[in-house]
Amino acid sequence: MKIIIVDYGIGNVFSVCSALKTLGLDYELTSDHQKILNADKVILPGVGAFQKAMDNLISSGLDEVLREYVKKGNFFLGICVGMQVLLSTGEEGGNHRGLDLIPGSVEHINKSQLAESNLKIPHISWSKINLIQCPDQYNFIKDFSTNPIDLMYFVHSFHSVPLNSNNLIATCDYSELILSAVIADENILGTQFHPEKSGKVGLSFLSKWSLL
Repeated sequence: MKIIIVDYGIGNVFSVCSALKTLGLDYELTSDHQKILNADKVILPGVGAFQKAMDNLISSGLDEVLREYVKKGNFFLGICVGMQVLLSTGEEGGNHRGLDLIPGSVEHINKSQLAESNLKIPHISWSKINLIQCPDQYNFIKDFSTNPIDLMYFVHSFHSVPLNSNNLIATCDYSELILSAVIADENILGTQFHPEKSGKVGLSFLSKWSLL
């Protein structure tokens, strides 16, 4: 089984590579269109701004490659900004188009949740994920929502708001705020948290995803 990590000139790709290497998984970091299309599974990582991520994907033609890839039905994982660009639009630095693979928007945490909040943004925390619902193919996510010591690492100022509530799989709490943590639609899965930076728990998450 070959896992492709998409190299599109944005941060955090090497942390994901390191995590997969630790797990002993067969992976390759590449921007090669054909290798991505032929992959068994694809991971789109990312740390940075929504607009920059989309600009890089569009300028390299990878936006269309990823749309074509997910149509094949193979499993796809977006992490942090790689999750956010799955949605239709993002409001960071203006209104920008996403991949539109899952209808919805990426909104500033303060505006979308509680504008008068005095909580610090970005949201940086180790948090438990709260399962809302779980499609059959992602049953393994239940394992990470039941144990209170299974914490995932979050760092973000914007969060995903799917148009269809069926696409929201899990949330996390930031004081009184409820933020999206996991979204999904059939073979597409997105995590706002960084499994590759979440220690043994995150490695377990990636391992179980790789077995889908």
